[in-house]
Amino acid sequence: MININKEILEFNNFLNLSWPFVNCFYNKTDLINATLSDWFQMNWEILVECKVCHPGNFLQVYKEGAEANGEYSRITFMDKIATHYVKVVPQATTIHEYYTNSDMHFGNEDFMFSMFLQKVDGFFLLAPPFSLIEVYDEKGDTLYCFNKSEVSFYLVELNK
Repeated sequence: MININKEILEFNNFLNLSWPFVNCFYNKTDLINATLSDWFQMNWEILVECKVCHPGNFLQVYKEGAEANGEYSRITFMDKIATHYVKVVPQATTIHEYYTNSDMHFGNEDFMFSMFLQKVDGFFLLAPPFSLIEVYDEKGDTLYCFNKSEVSFYLVELNK
């Protein structure tokens, strides 16, 4: 397990800094969801995957991945399957979970990173300052939302 806090938080910083430009485009197109998904995935591959994965290794997609390439969720190396994922580990035994607005107690749970988001006026949005993260539980069927400052990020190889 390799700590990749620096790379994930650099990606978060990129999202915050580039959002005004994306938002300008976002407000002028009917292709909002597909185009935005592609933009997130492309930058995920360039800014995170290229830094943390060795050649021939691939990271899980950002959110649901891209939509530009039909059946494939990646932008580059479209037909490649993820070899690694971003594991999210709470830094304390109790942290706040935003979807249920309650504190959660943790043991050895495994969480997989999905995306950054923000809560604005009670709604969860793709909007800066992207201070929250959405994660899946280890089975991939339950979503949770935590503050990015209360977790650590690790690169982990997927079971083959």
